Amino acid sequence: MLRLATLVLVTAVLAGPHAFGNVLGATNVDAGLSPDEHPAVALARRHENNFEFADARDAYESAIETIEASDGAFAAELIAPLYGLGRMQRRLDLNDAARASFRRGQHIEHRVRGVHAMGQLEAVRELIEIEIGEGEHLDADRQQRFRIYVAEHNYGADHPALVPLLSDLAQWYDETGQYARSHKAQRRIVDIVSANGSAVDADLIDPLLAIMKSRRLQSGTCCSKKETQQLAEILATSRDLAPERKAEALLELGDNFTALGRPSRALGYYREAWALLTESERSAEFAEPRPVAMFRRLSSARLGLAFGTDPNRRNGRVIGGERLMTPRALEE
Repeated sequence: MLRLATLVLVTAVLAGPHAFGNVLGATNVDAGLSPDEHPAVALARRHENNFEFADARDAYESAIETIEASDGAFAAELIAPLYGLGRMQRRLDLNDAARASFRRGQHIEHRVRGVHAMGQLEAVRELIEIEIGEGEHLDADRQQRFRIYVAEHNYGADHPALVPLLSDLAQWYDETGQYARSHKAQRRIVDIVSANGSAVDADLIDPLLAIMKSRRLQSGTCCSKKETQQLAEILATSRDLAPERKAEALLELGDNFTALGRPSRALGYYREAWALLTESERSAEFAEPRPVAMFRRLSSARLGLAFGTDPNRRNGRVIGGERLMTPRALEE
C-alpha cells in the first residue's frame, strides 16, 4: 500500500468568512443576559430560536426602543438586545447595520462594565466575521488580538482558559500567512499546558504539530530535536490517547517530513501509523493523495526527494497551482 502525499504551495490566501468557523466559534445567544430578562427581549429571543429572523429583528428593535424610553440610551439592559439585533441583521445580510449594532452594544458594555468585560466577546466574534467577509483583514486581525487582551486581563497570562483562544489565534495566523506569530501563539499554549499539567500531556500534541507546520511554512525547516522528542514521548507514554488519535498524529509527523523532502524520516512514522489503523482506515489514509502544505522553496536535493522527476519545478521553486504527488511506500 502507498501513502500518496500531495505537496502544495501555500501562498497565504485569505479565505472567505465561512472558512473561519472554527476560529470564531458558535454564537452564544445567552451572552450578557440576566435571569430577569426584559419581556420584550424574551419575545425577540423566541423568534430567534424559531429561526424567524425578520420577526426577531423587529422584536429586538422594539425592545431597544422600549428600554431606551424607560432607562436611557446607555442602559446595561440594552446590551443583550443590541447583540441580538446584530445577529439577526447578519442573518439577513445587513452587515453594515449589524456592525453598527454590535459596536453600539460593545460601547455600552465598556461604559457599564469596563473595557475588559468578557460579555463583549460575542460581539467581537461577530465583528471578525463581518470584517473577513468584507475584506477588512487588518480590522479582523486587530479584533482577534483584542480577544486575547480581554481574556488575559480577566484570567491572567498563563491561565488554561487562554488555550482555546490562543489556538484560534494561531489558526488565524496560519490561514493569513503570519507564521512567526502562529509559532509564538502555539509556543504559549505549550508553556501554559506544561505549567498546569506536565510535559507529556496529550493536550500538547496539537500545538507541537502546529509549531512544526508553522516553522516549515515560514522557513522550510522542521522543528527542534527537543520538540520532536517531546512529541514522541507523549505518543509513547500517554495511556488516555485513542489509537486513531495516535495514528493521526503519526501521519501528520510523516507528512511533515515528506514535505521537507526527507522520505526516510517519514517512513518510520507511516509504519507506526499503519500498525494502529484498521483495514478501512489504511485504505483511506494510504491509497489517496493527501494535501501537505509546504514552504515556497526547497533545496534542489530536497526537491528531488519530494517530487522525483516531476516537471513542475524549476531552479528550486515549486510552481503554484499544480498537484504534485510522490508515492510514500511503507518500505524503502
